[in-house]
Amino acid sequence: MTKCLLEAFGYDSSSFRLNDNSDSCVNTYTSAVNNINMQYIQVLPQAGWCGNEVTNDSSKIYFMNTAYIYPNTGRLITKNPIVFNFSCGYNLNMNTSLSFSLKPILSTIIIPSPNPGTADFTVTMAAYTNAEFNDPMQEDDEILVGSNIYLGLFSPTLDADAFALRAENCFATPTNNSDDSLNVKFVSGGCAVSDDIATAIIQNGNSSEARIQTSAFRFQASEEVYIFCDVTICDKKTQCEGVSKKTSNYKASLS
Repeated sequence: MTKCLLEAFGYDSSSFRLNDNSDSCVNTYTSAVNNINMQYIQVLPQAGWCGNEVTNDSSKIYFMNTAYIYPNTGRLITKNPIVFNFSCGYNLNMNTSLSFSLKPILSTIIIPSPNPGTADFTVTMAAYTNAEFNDPMQEDDEILVGSNIYLGLFSPTLDADAFALRAENCFATPTNNSDDSLNVKFVSGGCAVSDDIATAIIQNGNSSEARIQTSAFRFQASEEVYIFCDVTICDKKTQCEGVSKKTSNYKASLS
């Protein structure tokens, strides 16, 4: 909102507040856009934070709050406060990837918002060498066929008290094409598939991180392996763990 315009109409540009007016909820700042001073207020995407209310539908999580702007104080009150209800929607389904060819590296992607008025979650996928998920694979690490690889998918910006990250389906191909006809699935409906690849679900659908243990392998005619996972976010008030028939078109890939 334009700071000068607010003040010209008799409003106090520093009087921004949210539903919760405590000191910890005053997150206003001024920034110049096209040589015009704009007044901003920041809101964290967390349930209950500074009066936030949270709802969700089949595709988005919505965080809602109200901004209040008050007129300048004086002997008389001649203006009503400005009350502005606003909300921001976060996509439930997202796409993240970690790419490597025999030498894994960590990769992060910001999930784009398709429409104005929506925001982005950051989701990261990493490969680790140990079951504690604290030793990320480095670019010069050797990956032996049959050795364990620990895959971690996590969203540091997700409100873990209200929502959980879940890997629905994971499969491997010899190319970076998720529609490659040559593929092998090792996670289906959120659970391990005991076919060709030894896999165990360590954690899935109960926090902001999903953890999967799988066995390193390669295809007969290729030195590269690409792993794709459908990733989604679910409300913790619903059943997030266990077997699900839900599918998604969003892919996370590891090569």
